Order: sequence, then C-alpha cells, then structure tokens
Amino acid sequence: MTKAVNTYQRIVELHPYHEPGYLALMEFYNRLGELSFVQEQNEKLRSLLWQDLKLTPSTKVERWYANWKRLYT
Repeated sequence: MTKAVNTYQRIVELHPYHEPGYLALMEFYNRLGELSFVQEQNEKLRSLLWQDLKLTPSTKVERWYANWKRLYT
C-alpha cells in the first residue's frame, strides 16, 4: 500500500489540481490508520484550490471527507 501512496503523492506533486489524486491519498492514509495525514491532504487541497482558483473541492471529495470526519473525529 505504501507504493500506492508514493505513486499518488507523485501524481499530486505533478498535477496539484488533480482532486482524484488527493482523494486516493486520503483513502489510502485512512486504510493505513494515518488519520492526521487524511486531514493534511484535505487541508492542502482546500487551501490550494481556494488560494489559486477561488474554488472549493468537488462534492465527491467534500462528501467523502465529511463522512470520514464523522467517523474518526
């Protein structure tokens, strides 16, 4: 699973607005029990989209994170 995490980290480095990459990272970090990294990826995505494009994450990402947060925080 760490290979997948490394791959998706590279994807978001090369394509910083690629939301599916951030979502995949959040899902993998969740499976690994790395809850702080889930939050970190969400914050990175939100900050980047807002600062650069004045956008918020997609409904899919927002829903996933809200459901995750309800379960784990």
